[in-house]
Order: sequence, then structure tokens, then C-alpha cells
Amino acid sequence: MFEFDREAGELRRNGLKVKLHGQPVEVLDLLLERPGRVVTREELHQKLWSKSTFVDFEHGLNDAVKRLRVALGDLADNPRYVETVPRRGYRFIFPIEQTGTGILRGRGKPGARERKEDRPPLGRLPPVGQRLSHYHLLEKIGAGGMGEVYRATDMKLNRDVALKVLPEEFAKDADRMARFKREAQVLASLNHPNIASIYGLEEADDVRCLVLELVEGPTLAERIAAGPLPAEEALNIARQIAEALEAAHERGIIHRDLKPANVKVTPGGTVKVLDFGLAKVLESDALTADLESSPTISELVTRTGAFLGTAAYMSPEQVRSAKVDKRADIWAFGMVLFEMLAGQRPFYHRSLQDTLAAVLRSEPDWDALPTDTPLGIRRLLRRCLEKDPKRRLRDISEARFAIEEHLAAPAPAAATIPVPAEAPQPTWPRLLPWAVAGVLALALVVSLWSPWSSPTSPSPLRLKVEVSPQEPLFTGTGAAAVLSPDGKLLAYVAESGGTRKLYIRALEQLQATVLSGTEGARDPFFSPDGRWV
Repeated sequence: MFEFDREAGELRRNGLKVKLHGQPVEVLDLLLERPGRVVTREELHQKLWSKSTFVDFEHGLNDAVKRLRVALGDLADNPRYVETVPRRGYRFIFPIEQTGTGILRGRGKPGARERKEDRPPLGRLPPVGQRLSHYHLLEKIGAGGMGEVYRATDMKLNRDVALKVLPEEFAKDADRMARFKREAQVLASLNHPNIASIYGLEEADDVRCLVLELVEGPTLAERIAAGPLPAEEALNIARQIAEALEAAHERGIIHRDLKPANVKVTPGGTVKVLDFGLAKVLESDALTADLESSPTISELVTRTGAFLGTAAYMSPEQVRSAKVDKRADIWAFGMVLFEMLAGQRPFYHRSLQDTLAAVLRSEPDWDALPTDTPLGIRRLLRRCLEKDPKRRLRDISEARFAIEEHLAAPAPAAATIPVPAEAPQPTWPRLLPWAVAGVLALALVVSLWSPWSSPTSPSPLRLKVEVSPQEPLFTGTGAAAVLSPDGKLLAYVAESGGTRKLYIRALEQLQATVLSGTEGARDPFFSPDGRWV
């Protein structure tokens, strides 16, 4: 047992005063001000020596720390009290408590390095500032139904990681433990730049944790809380989410709990999908047999009626506890994209019951989408949010294709139609219309003068043009096809291979010509002079 009287600057071990003074006492005092946190070498230099003092800093500091360790009975290569943080400084890692004014006491016996009473209780997470195995816990950064998440430093590799630890109260829950192990296997089988990586599964003193990639940056939920995202930004994020889901679906894995809180955007704009903790592993040879034979999540839901997922983003089949496949992720993807564009959830209500009822029966408020939302993206959202899985988009790659097509398509531009120069004509064709006009005028006079003539109604003129069934017309908000002012050309938009293009056809011809550079065209019209469309 040790005690340190900060006011007197005295260190006592087992009630006996330890001979320690000068710089080692100042180092200990500064370390005990921030137990469990790094005190940098620069901070120690400022405390021990003024800026005007010229000294061999490295030698002086190392000597002060060495004398402090001797006084505490500590070892540098197996520290119990003062831990060296490479290239940064030092950290006091032994648990302490304050017993009086300015008096700090260590909670443990420094001479017993391997005695169990000096360790945290089995199955219990050490407090922030302490170590779990070779990971130093820095701060708690999140919590959810599948565990608490801590920022930690990997002391072996000298890097910060995220530790996802199953809380003590769930340690004896067999279902939670099974899902926790499943998460490790699921994540380990995924390797994609848009999916947070797993570095390992640690077990120490009956505490189990996943060692995950620490993703910096805000969650998508935090971004949306500030308001709707611009369309281009939202679609770029959605494209990366789709790529992550596509990689998981190809491995037979569904996320099952996709939501903005499980998506992070790094400062460089890279999207990372987090927390496959509720992922359902479909039958796959890539996973172990005992995992396949363990009770599946769908069986658990059917047996207990419990929900695994976040209600506001659950698909109708999840709400009904029906069989779930990758189309549940497609529904959640549509929910997330809608929320990014509109700034609000499609089915949000204050109570859980109302939210679930809306998922089953209500339609999203499509008017909440910005008026400039592209028509193709509106169609994609409707396909993703079909309540009947059979009518829903069948593969997330289709969503990715639609988004990439929109992002790559240039803004529709006016296509110029070359008008050929007229060839010289003989004189008689130019005089022929005047002769015909004279004959028609004479006939009109005769018909008006004749008493037996009776007025007749002109018959309507109809034009019928057939288009190829392989290139059906595209109908947007405007006209699907238009005639040029001189009645010689027909312009229309048709779909071929999933891409819309502008076609031009002369009425005396049977074949239409596709105009290059018109991908994504819609609602064609001619200029008044008929020179461009």
C-alpha cells in the first residue's frame, strides 16, 4: 500500500516514509493530477525546468522517472504504476483514491504483481484510465443493445482502436454471447473500404471485446440533425453505403440494423458502415458449421416475438417477425436515403406502437422530398420502400447503378439538328404552287356561288408512327414525342438498355437516329425555327 501527501510532498509505503524529493516528487504529483491519462514530455519539461534553463532534458527526465520507479518498487518493462507511452510521455496506471485533503492512496498492494485481488473483478470492465489486456481505455464513445464502445490505445502496436465490450450484466446471457461471437465472425469475413474493419477478438478476465477500426468523424445521424443534405452529397454517401451492403450481401451477410447512427463519414468523405452486430448469417460455406447450426435470429424472433433492430428503420417483414433476407437492408437503405434528402424519417412517430403501425400501413410523405429531387431518384425510393418484398428492389446493386448513372449523367443540353442546304431546283417547280393555287381559288369561288353546294366538315388528320418495342417511349412530366414546326421531323425519348436517349426520325423514313450525348434526356421540344431540339 502507498500514500502520497501532495501538500507535504511525502511518499509513504506501508506506512513508512520513502526517501524521495525533488524532481521525482514533482513528476509523481503531475501524474497523479491526471491518473490514467498521458502526461506529455513537454508538460513535464515545463514543470521541472523553466524555459530559460539549459539542461540535458532527456537524461534529466529519464533519471527522475527512474528514481520514482525505484521508490514505488516499479519496473519499466512490466509497469504497475508508471507506464511509458512511446514518443509521447508517461501515464500513472495504478488505481488510486483520495482519503483526505491532498492525500492519495493506492488501491492495492504494489508488491503482488500477479495477485488476483489487485485486478478488476472477473467479467467486469476496468474503469476508464485502466488497462484491459494490452489496451488502455481512454474514453467511452458509444453504447447500444450489442455492447459499449470505448476508445483505447493498443500498447503493442501504438495505435488507437475501438473496443466493443459486452457489458457485465449481459455476460451471462447466452443469446447475447452467441450474437457477440457471431459479430466477430461476420466482420472478419468482410474486407471492404466502406465497412469498418475488425482487428481481433480479445478475451481477458472473462471480459470479451471486439477490437475494431476507430473511425473518426461524425455519424450520418449527426449530419442529418443539422438539416437535409444537398442532393449530390446525399447521393455520394448513398452510393458508398450501397457498395458496402453489396459486398456484404455477396458474402451472404445482411446488416439488419442499417440506420444513420451506424454510418460514419470520415473527414476525407469516405463512408464507413458500422455495427454488423445484428447481422444474420445466411447459409454459407465460408462460416463454421457450429455457427450455421446455432439458433438463428429469425428463430429467436419467431419464438419470443422480440425485435432485433431499430424500429424506425425496420422493414415490414421485420415488424411482422417474418423471414428476413437482403431486401430488409434495401428497405433500410431507402429509409436512410429518404432521411438524408428530406431531413426527416419517413415513418417517425413519438411512440413505438405508432411507428410500427406506420411502417406496416402508411405511405411516406413523398411531398417532404425537395422539389428538385431527380425523378429517377424518386422512382428508386419508391422501389426501395415497397412494403411487399416481392415488389421491392431485389438487389442493392440496382440502387448503386441508378445512383451512379445519375451522378455521371451530364445536364441535358440542347441538341443541334443540322439542316442541309437546299439544292438548286428548276423553274417549273417554283411556278407550280402558283398555278395550283389559282385553280383552287377558282374552284372555291364556284363552290360558294353554286346554290346546290352544302357546307361539309373537314375530316381530322391523324398521324400514326410505330416505334421499336425494344426502345419504348419514356414518359416524363412533359410530352413523350413532338413534331418539328415544319412537320417533317419527329423527336422522342426512348429507353434502350436502361438508358434514356433522344431519337430523331424523318417522317418519310422508317428508321430513327439516336443523337449522341443525350443520355438522360426527357420532355423534348423544338425551337420555333425548327433548327434545334
